[in-house]
Amino acid sequence: FAQGPTVLKDIAHARAKESDRISDLRRELLKVGADIKETPDRLIITPRPSYRSGVLLDPHQDHRLAMAFAILGLRIGVRVRDIGCVAKSYPAFSADLQRLFK
Repeated sequence: FAQGPTVLKDIAHARAKESDRISDLRRELLKVGADIKETPDRLIITPRPSYRSGVLLDPHQDHRLAMAFAILGLRIGVRVRDIGCVAKSYPAFSADLQRLFK
């Protein structure tokens, strides 16, 4: 939702975590219609005027991706498969997020 391209650089280390976060993030954001380019150590995300809502995003058991997708859902209305995986690092995430938006 930036005004210009967002560049995440020097992120190659994120390929060897719970999942390949770079590829998984790109794959899932493409589902909502994001303009996103992947290189070995960066992602370039260019804003679009609109995105698909109602899409089911899969965090691939990665708690960080699940939390990011949940926050994205507040803006464009996506659903997150297995949001419970966030309990690994932030057990109160869903409750805290709901409390912020009551």
